[in-house]
Amino acid sequence: MTSEAKPSDKAEKGIEFSVRIRGGSFPRKKRAEAVIRRIKEVASSMVNEERIVISPQLSELIWRRGIEKPPRILKLTIEVDEDDGVATVLPIGVERED
Repeated sequence: MTSEAKPSDKAEKGIEFSVRIRGGSFPRKKRAEAVIRRIKEVASSMVNEERIVISPQLSELIWRRGIEKPPRILKLTIEVDEDDGVATVLPIGVERED
């Protein structure tokens, strides 16, 4: 017996993201916010979606060490829900909670 797989309406893309903020040095108290903005820029250009959602798990990962010291390298997965037109950015190895 063969079971037919339903066509998925979600597409996944994986990226390894080195966090380098454009413009050289950033004020210490704005680094985590700048990383989130940069992630949204990169994800938007990769999947051509305007609505980018940062998952709570990724947000916690970025803010874990505080506003001054976000992680330098992030391995991310971008899931695109074509029905809603929303792209969700997750850390690799984390499942999205619906």
